[in-house]
Amino acid sequence: MKNKYKNEESNRKSGVEIFRVFCMLLVIQSHLFLSFFPREKSQNVLFWIIFSCFFVSLTGLNNPGFMCISGYYGIKRNSKKLFHFLCMIWLYSVCDVIVNRLLLHSETNLEYIFKSCFPISTGKYWYATAYFLLALLSPAFNLISNKTDKKQHFDIAFFSLFLFILIPSFIYWGPNSEYSVNFVVMMCYYVVLQFIKKYEYLDRIKKQTLYFGTIISFLLMVGLNMVTTFLAGAGMPFGYFMPFQRSCCIIMMVFSVGMFEIFKRLNVKVQFIRNISGFVFAVYFLESTIEKIISNYVNLTEISENSYIKFIIMILYSMIVFVIGVLIEFIRKKVFYNIETKVFNEIKKILSRLLKFREDNVEEGKIIT
Repeated sequence: MKNKYKNEESNRKSGVEIFRVFCMLLVIQSHLFLSFFPREKSQNVLFWIIFSCFFVSLTGLNNPGFMCISGYYGIKRNSKKLFHFLCMIWLYSVCDVIVNRLLLHSETNLEYIFKSCFPISTGKYWYATAYFLLALLSPAFNLISNKTDKKQHFDIAFFSLFLFILIPSFIYWGPNSEYSVNFVVMMCYYVVLQFIKKYEYLDRIKKQTLYFGTIISFLLMVGLNMVTTFLAGAGMPFGYFMPFQRSCCIIMMVFSVGMFEIFKRLNVKVQFIRNISGFVFAVYFLESTIEKIISNYVNLTEISENSYIKFIIMILYSMIVFVIGVLIEFIRKKVFYNIETKVFNEIKKILSRLLKFREDNVEEGKIIT
């Protein structure tokens, strides 16, 4: 099993890593969008609705895209990697509080400080919490793929799909309120993508069919989001209502799987892209703090009133935030990685001694099992 995941990771083409970077840029752009294009109440409202439905539907690919990568290639539980993952999140979470208090002079209440000190258990970053849980439980999920026959695997995958994707697609409901982006949805993507990969369903799809299905699913999603926005968007805080771009919608799932497969088939291998993609996860936790610092000194949203220029500025802005995040994570790894490794090894030694002490006492009858 260990060699299986190692081989898959080493043979993974750069197309998937490009997709990972693309999804991260979509995360940043989704958070910038309303700052650059706030709710329009003037004569341009029709253009704003059409543009918003198109762009927000596209940026909705961000989280499902990451879920597709994790589900298709699988997750192998690795205690050392999880420890480094937790250290990274904790450091950036605490730095976020420090930046808000000392640099930006923002109000930070006790609840926010507490969440920042315990980001995983409090769900400050929902994706980190969900991914951590999935990594912990990955041996159990991997058993589904490794130990079940095709019928059993299909039954489990279809049940998950039906309950947590198909039903919420048409009923505005989900396991995490109406947004439905949490561990349950991530688990569903994982199980379904593992099934798809094991029986090579994506590999059988012809290129033309893949492109056609992906484009149609995206246009259908945009069209339905326009209909719901015209019907109910006026009463929503952001001015739009887009239930079909949620992670728990079957149309979004089809679109995200299609986009993943399109990128996966790109026959390119660029080491630079592979190196950059290793820092993507860190950008997820840094981008909000970086945006706050930049906007505190330069208000890029007011440089121009021209929508096309504003859009170009927003795209460039997201790329700048991404590059800064990658550089910060690169420095963090250089400074703290070896320290974290030493701490992990010491903790491992202590736990091994405690376990050995317990086993010795059980053998001597001092501890009743």
